[in-house]
Amino acid sequence: MLRPEELYREFQSDFKTLYEDAPLAYQSLGAEGTILLVNKMWLELLGYEGGEVLNKPLTDFLTPQSQDAFNKSFDELRTSGCSGDQVLELVHKDGNVVPVRIEGRAVHDGEGLFLRSHCIVQDVRAEVEALKAQDESEGRYRRLVELAREGIWEIDAEAFTIFVNPAMAAMLEYTEEEMIGKHLFEFMDDRGREISERNLKRRADGIDEQHDFEFMTKNGRRVTTTMETSPLFDENGEYTGSLAGVMDVTERRRFEREMMHTQKLESLGVLAGGIAHDFNNLLQAVVGNAELALTDLAENPPARESLLEIQRAARRATDLCRQMLAYAGRTHFQVENVNLAHLVSEMGEILQVGLSKKAHFEVDLAPDLPLIEADPSQLSQVVLNLITNASEALAGQKGSVRVTGRLVQLSAAEIKTQFSAGSLNPGSYILLTVEDTGCGMDLETQRKIFDPFFTTKFAGRGLGLASVLGIIKGHGGTIAVESVLGEGTSVVVALPHHELVASEPESDSASPGQKLKSMTVLIAEDEISVARIVKRFMDYLGQEVLPAANGKEAVEIFQDRGAEIDVVMLDLSMPIMDGKEAMKEIRALNAEVPIIICSGFPAEDITKGFGSDQPTFFLQKPFVADQLRKVLRECSD
Repeated sequence: MLRPEELYREFQSDFKTLYEDAPLAYQSLGAEGTILLVNKMWLELLGYEGGEVLNKPLTDFLTPQSQDAFNKSFDELRTSGCSGDQVLELVHKDGNVVPVRIEGRAVHDGEGLFLRSHCIVQDVRAEVEALKAQDESEGRYRRLVELAREGIWEIDAEAFTIFVNPAMAAMLEYTEEEMIGKHLFEFMDDRGREISERNLKRRADGIDEQHDFEFMTKNGRRVTTTMETSPLFDENGEYTGSLAGVMDVTERRRFEREMMHTQKLESLGVLAGGIAHDFNNLLQAVVGNAELALTDLAENPPARESLLEIQRAARRATDLCRQMLAYAGRTHFQVENVNLAHLVSEMGEILQVGLSKKAHFEVDLAPDLPLIEADPSQLSQVVLNLITNASEALAGQKGSVRVTGRLVQLSAAEIKTQFSAGSLNPGSYILLTVEDTGCGMDLETQRKIFDPFFTTKFAGRGLGLASVLGIIKGHGGTIAVESVLGEGTSVVVALPHHELVASEPESDSASPGQKLKSMTVLIAEDEISVARIVKRFMDYLGQEVLPAANGKEAVEIFQDRGAEIDVVMLDLSMPIMDGKEAMKEIRALNAEVPIIICSGFPAEDITKGFGSDQPTFFLQKPFVADQLRKVLRECSD
């Protein structure tokens, strides 16, 4: 049997073999924290030889940041006998930091005095790198969420807010802290709650979707958003809430509505222009036949009165066509130098008739307002329409209608603020303002007032403000409306002002009764009723006519009889070959022959399409014999 000292030596030998061959790094520290023993794994971990570390304080191999933490944990080890796992940073011989986890147990003597420690040292570099990568990823995600321009909103299963990012809070004019804990319904109106209840049921059923939604800000402003929402579930498949990406699209949706409205108006404008063109063709036959019939029936008063009534109706129909063309932006303006103050004053009697008897009417236009280039009849229609609307807004009650005018210089910022619906350039403008203290309009009505045939009256009265807008735009201006329901309306018309150069009025040098020179006129017109009345006009004026049903036939006639033709008169819109194409062919045969183009559209709209090769004269339908006589006289000259 071995003696005790032999047994101890054998135990020491076995223990040394055990810690030397251990698969983990091992260290034993003395009472002062000096290194008593380390195994091969410890030395390999830090790149040292045994003689370089034994009997040295462990703190010599720790980073400064880990030394205080080690001292605290070593004190705990000596006192309690054990220490929990702790991550410290040891320094490799080459200077690199090696993070390790140390778990220790203390050995005490019979009297409880600390003798040594036994510690397992585990290399945790891979774990630390993984945690660092995770922290970096979470940090990037956190920064991404916090810096995202799109709102991020998370709610729990009961629809209470548990997270919003700064963009979401700012969108609704709250702080993040103010939104946390609040129910989703607190950020919407009653209609929104009804919609949101249905949406939340779909989230609970696992349905994600993208949709528009309107929220209310802290200050009561409505914000239109587009939301992409997804339901959230726990590991057991239980619904835990929803996560949404929220984007403010208020301005985008407003712009889209304006674009749709503009496109609708443009489409209606094309339709109105087309209808006006066709009506002008029909009116040519009505006006022309009435005029010739009046000449033939001068001695028959009853018939004459009927024809005069037809003429008056035709003139009203012509005015309606002009309104439709004005709405379409294709009005033919008879531009003159107009004094707006004089124009409104001269309309005084007409305006007083149209006003309510209880209305106080006031005109305050600066007498020294400069002249503007405008069509006085069209401008009169605008003024009359606006003042009539203002009077009717009083609904027979006491109130006031005030018309003011002033010359201003508008900057780009002022134009954007006051005339967002228009497209003006900075410069000098005359602002004509019509204000009333009547019933005012709500926002929905204000959005529709320029729509064709829209009216708040029991029965509509034609194109109304749509025509006014067309006339103003045709003059290079725009119009703005401000109204408060129950308080009144202010309509501001902006007309551009340019320095005008005085010019002498044109005069017809020929005497009104002077007889026309007899000529041969080639006329191409596909509308039979129009062709007939033009032929009768020509007969009345003593002209010989060569008729053609279209442009191709007119070119063929000119090829055969061009030497005897003095004037060519072409309708613009014809089948097979239109007036523009026929004019090109005829001018190739004879560049000197006068060519008259006729159309239901105004000259300014038509001549743009001819470029540099313009017709000699232009006649807008419906025209009367005197207008035709004047053009033919100029052709003969």
